[in-house]
Amino acid sequence: MAKVRGLVENMLELQLGRLASIRKSDVIAIYSPMHNGIPGAVRDEIEWLAENGEHQNTLTIILDTGGGLVDSVERTVEVIRHHYD
Repeated sequence: MAKVRGLVENMLELQLGRLASIRKSDVIAIYSPMHNGIPGAVRDEIEWLAENGEHQNTLTIILDTGGGLVDSVERTVEVIRHHYD
């Protein structure tokens, strides 16, 4: 199962990289309910992008969520607005 997970993660990374190149933006994907851990995870990912890649001024978000906590959404938006135009 670990091999399959690794393959899926590698393919996702490749496709996100392609999308980032096409859109000339940073790209993140969120496939999760909006729970309390999401704002911190988004912040960590954005900071990683800034440290390890060519940080862009815009962000493309692929979002698939069944809902969740409004406060979590608001904090996630604050994190994104802090780092992007």
